[in-house]
Amino acid sequence: MYGRGIIEMAMKWRKVSSSIADKGHCVVYVEDGMRFMVPLAYLNRPIFRELFRVSEDKFGFPRDGPLTLPCDASFMEYIVSIIQRRAPNEVEKALVVSIASARYSSCLL
Repeated sequence: MYGRGIIEMAMKWRKVSSSIADKGHCVVYVEDGMRFMVPLAYLNRPIFRELFRVSEDKFGFPRDGPLTLPCDASFMEYIVSIIQRRAPNEVEKALVVSIASARYSSCLL
C-alpha cells in the first residue's frame, strides 16, 4: 500500500467516523485501545506508511471496524510529537528502519 492508497484508506475511515473525527483528521486506534485523531497530512509520512504496512500484515485490512495501528499509545504520542516538532528526517527514517527490522525479525521466528 503506497501514498495514494493510504490516503484513500484514510478518507474511507474518515467518512465512516465522520461524526467523531474533526475535519482534516482520521481516527486511528493503537493496540492498547487508545484513540488518536491524526491529521490527514501525517498519513503520507514514511512512519505512518510503515505502520499501515505492518498493520495490514498483522491485523489484515479492516472491513467494518476501526483502523488499528501496531503500536502502543506511548509510541504513537512519540510519533506525533516528532512530526509536530519537525524533527530531522533522519529521526523518522530511523524509526521506520526499526519498525521494518522488527517486522522482518518477527517473520523469521
